[in-house]
Amino acid sequence: MKCSDIPVFPSRKDVVTLAAQDFGSESGEFIMGILDLYGVNPSEPHRELIQVALVFYAKGDVDKLLSLVEKAKRDYRDCLYDEAFASNPLAKELEDKGWEFFPAAPPLPHYSPVTKDVAARLLKVNWKQIDQWVKDGKLRPLGKSHGQYRFEIEELERFQRESEPEVNIAEVWQEQQAK
Repeated sequence: MKCSDIPVFPSRKDVVTLAAQDFGSESGEFIMGILDLYGVNPSEPHRELIQVALVFYAKGDVDKLLSLVEKAKRDYRDCLYDEAFASNPLAKELEDKGWEFFPAAPPLPHYSPVTKDVAARLLKVNWKQIDQWVKDGKLRPLGKSHGQYRFEIEELERFQRESEPEVNIAEVWQEQQAK
């Protein structure tokens, strides 16, 4: 699997598909059972996203996957950082020379807050509809900045899942990032 194979907002179906590609479809239930150990507790966020990253870093090795899930349950950030460090060939060389190495972010999307206008584009509605959903309590803003609502991408995903989606936010987000 390449980083480019990882969807911006992976679904359960994406996790199953990518796990089958790396571990083989015959061990699907077993592998999904291991992956499902992550994301059970509220302290284990971004379930599908982290599960896909764990599959990516395990590279088809079941023992490695078990180790990664165990580590991610303690703190997914440390797990992903360590794996990004380990997978970078320059890391050891720089470390040997006494340099501190900070790897590039693991293959996960950036979850920064977006403005009401961006949220409207992602949901393919006008900003007045966003205001109405906030007023009705259907969409929860992160807060206001310079008089404008800001939303976490995760909140837009939640809203999309719970409402009758007209559009796949992940596809729209990828289109917006490509522009």
